[in-house]
Amino acid sequence: SSYPAFGVRYSRPCNVVAFSEAEPRLLATGLDKVRNDHCLAIWDVEQARSMAESSSLASDQSAGQPGAGSGKGDAGAEATGLLRSSSTGSSTANQAASAPKPIQQYGMSEAVLSCAWFPQMPAQLVAGMAHKWLRVYDTRSSDPPSVTISTKAVYGVQVDPFHDKRMASFTEDGIVRIWDVRKPAEAVLNIQAATRSASLETLLYSPRRSGLLATHGKDSPYIRLWDLQEGTTRHYTSTTILPRPPSGEPIDIPVLWRSRQTKPALRPLASFAWIPTNPGRATSSLMSVNRDGVIECVELQEARRTAWDPSGGLLVAGDQDIFVFPTSIMSNDASTIGAQKLGATESRNNRQAIKAKAMEELRADISVVMRERAVHGYSMNAEKNRALIRDDRQLTQVWAWLATEEQLSSMGRLVSQGVDFSYQGVLHIVQGGWLAPKRSTSTPQTTSPMLITRTETPDSSATGTAIEAKGEEAPMAPTLKPELRTIALLALGFGGRIESTMESLQASGDYERAAAWALFHGKVGRAVAALSSSKDEKHRLISTVLAGYHRDASTTNTWRELCKSLSADLKGPYLRAIFAYIASGEWSSVLAIGDLPFRDRLGVALRFLDDEEV
Repeated sequence: SSYPAFGVRYSRPCNVVAFSEAEPRLLATGLDKVRNDHCLAIWDVEQARSMAESSSLASDQSAGQPGAGSGKGDAGAEATGLLRSSSTGSSTANQAASAPKPIQQYGMSEAVLSCAWFPQMPAQLVAGMAHKWLRVYDTRSSDPPSVTISTKAVYGVQVDPFHDKRMASFTEDGIVRIWDVRKPAEAVLNIQAATRSASLETLLYSPRRSGLLATHGKDSPYIRLWDLQEGTTRHYTSTTILPRPPSGEPIDIPVLWRSRQTKPALRPLASFAWIPTNPGRATSSLMSVNRDGVIECVELQEARRTAWDPSGGLLVAGDQDIFVFPTSIMSNDASTIGAQKLGATESRNNRQAIKAKAMEELRADISVVMRERAVHGYSMNAEKNRALIRDDRQLTQVWAWLATEEQLSSMGRLVSQGVDFSYQGVLHIVQGGWLAPKRSTSTPQTTSPMLITRTETPDSSATGTAIEAKGEEAPMAPTLKPELRTIALLALGFGGRIESTMESLQASGDYERAAAWALFHGKVGRAVAALSSSKDEKHRLISTVLAGYHRDASTTNTWRELCKSLSADLKGPYLRAIFAYIASGEWSSVLAIGDLPFRDRLGVALRFLDDEEV
């Protein structure tokens, strides 16, 4: 056979083999640890194949030579046997001399657990070695590694096919770490990919779509998919003795957009691989094999591509089809709508008759709205955008959330157990699908989340009983995920400097919201102070009613009916929320107020409801 065989000096397990996609003749083999020998070998397959062919040809020629003996009987047979033995020994010696040798060797007495080639740099590869290093080698020389990363994530290393500086690996605990070779001191992203019942076994980047990562756990019947998006761009500032990029070189930090999983198979899967597909298709495909050897193909539906027509139409590209959703306005009418939307005055001679219904429809057309906002500087500045779209309540809330996330992310306050939850959204944070909750040996507190006590004050004779929340910090319901709840509350704006927030609301005249925020943080006395500081007589009257209410008043039908009446009659949602709670003592009554902003209702739920209710 002309196929080469690669031998090793000492017999031991081979943990990984990897061909270079950019240079298929290069093969890397990673071996188990042995004393006084290298464990990472680089082979030139074409060179070894030529040597194997030459050796095979030489052996055939040697075997075809006539025997030297010509005697008869046993003597002749013995002579022939001696000749064959001599010929065989010579052939074995020739084969040993012509056995292929590695073109490079690395990792003396260091077990190689994984390795992968860089697709766009044919001579470079990364290897997970000695259970504590990721090393990047240039196989054109025997020099020490160009990059060394100290980490326990040495398993399943893969290089991102769309980012030549980025790679991924995972730890024994199933934590996937995304690395940038220009920033070797720490991972740019961490993902808890393993579950409680399945440790991680396989990690693969999609060869078709950027930012799509697939993982599989041991004996798991499904494959998990992780969609990564490009996040903020940061400059490298960490200090390290390792090679570093030029000063000020920007590095893109990926963020986890969403996670999902394939439909569970009937039997646990043994392995899987991506299937190369046409880039024009709207689906990606995976091939999996279960423990019984049954092969199955899994298709992943991807988001369709869309494009807006300048006149307001929409195009959606599917697998092999393009769907067109045209605008109902004629193009000659739509040509003047930009001036109409922006308030420009048309000349009397050029004024065109446009149907009232058509104009009304086009005034709200998204393309027109987008143009108007762009003209006024609508871009990526969250605070400026909030000022431009102050009349759009929902969009204002979106930019307020983004501004909060940007500030908290820059301060590093959205990180838990090494996972960055920046820009993840409250649902992903609370669910913590990729972050296993810490188990506590102690029993969670079962005290009431709202602790209200009667406090005697110097002016109690005039104002009755003052109501205060126990302690300086706002209380929280018992939960198995306190860190995640705290991060979610921070993302909502319920955290940090609450007093300064309420003072800012009072300064802007939003006394009702300031009072409600005080109540949501367990500071009933502060709610009374916020309302009493208003010049509005209605607010002062309500503050007097609120101050006169005490803990035992909820058992009095008169108080209960009065608070229920106020909750139903008052116009402001924040005032109705205040009296709905003090009338019933149940936070569910606050959550039932539909016109109370969703962010505030969500903050109440995260602070005062248990895990099941949330």
